[in-house]
Amino acid sequence: MGREKRVAARVIGVGLVVGLAGGCTTMSDALDPGRWFEGRERPAAQPRAVSERVPGEDRPFPNLSTVPPRPQPTSPEARRQIAQGLSADRDNARYSEEVIRRQSDAGVPPPSRPIARSEPPSVASAALAAPAQQTSAP
Repeated sequence: MGREKRVAARVIGVGLVVGLAGGCTTMSDALDPGRWFEGRERPAAQPRAVSERVPGEDRPFPNLSTVPPRPQPTSPEARRQIAQGLSADRDNARYSEEVIRRQSDAGVPPPSRPIARSEPPSVASAALAAPAQQTSAP
């Protein structure tokens, strides 16, 4: 019984693949992105302005297989001086106690008067207003 189920599953699987693959050929032109722009002319390429030219456009492409020579290492004394200069910069850094405020908040004046809120009428005020609005018919 197990063998029959596997064979049936394979047959169903192959049938689904064939059926779904066949459905791909019947796609309407409205859904085919390749046909959306058929018949439309491509805009002509506009020449770039002098300021928009790519740097190095007039030179040949560089040979990437060449490697520039290795730079000369700095002496231990020069490295020590650089390290001392960097640590002096860190040690002599000054920090301000001033609180920096956002610029956008500083330019906005406070509101001149409070904004009145519109609240829905309460049930009691609606009940009092209702009889005054009704007119009695003779």
